[in-house]
Amino acid sequence: DIIRSAEAPVFLNVYELGRAPLVQRLNMLTKSALNVGGLFHAGIEVRGKEWSFGSATPTRSGIFCCRPCFCSSHTYRESIFLGDCGKRGTDVREIVQELRLTWTDYDRFHKNCCHFSVALAGQLGVTTPPAWVHHFADAGANLDLNVKAALQAMHSVEEFFVGRSDSLLDNSLDCSSETQAVSHM
Repeated sequence: DIIRSAEAPVFLNVYELGRAPLVQRLNMLTKSALNVGGLFHAGIEVRGKEWSFGSATPTRSGIFCCRPCFCSSHTYRESIFLGDCGKRGTDVREIVQELRLTWTDYDRFHKNCCHFSVALAGQLGVTTPPAWVHHFADAGANLDLNVKAALQAMHSVEEFFVGRSDSLLDNSLDCSSETQAVSHM
């Protein structure tokens, strides 16, 4: 068996986001029935530890470690074998320490636990986690970017007209020629 023969097997541990039964039912529909993903938390298990990413503080990276398949804030769903990284525990810790430098700001759509799992899997040299794990976060990120772009476009249009409205208003208030034309009738 490929997993048993792996020197340092790497798993993606997937959780239902939080503990709410509603999320579990939603994920049952969106992942199991429609196969489009859901609301998930994810962590990478390697060398007997599970690494993930959550909210950070100014003095602490959002990267954290827990016992595999037992992240206390979420409901365990499944594990997916990503490959054998062949790395020693010290190598894994060095990779995580390097990631701590850039994984300092959490964003639920653009930089979350699922995105961290993709990054760590890449650094470990194993298969990329399946897209369904982060599909909803990616969809939310696209929506967020589109809304921001639309708001920026509206703001630009507003600035264009505000800059011109003063001159338009000045021209509309200069009615002396119109007044003279009306008085000659």
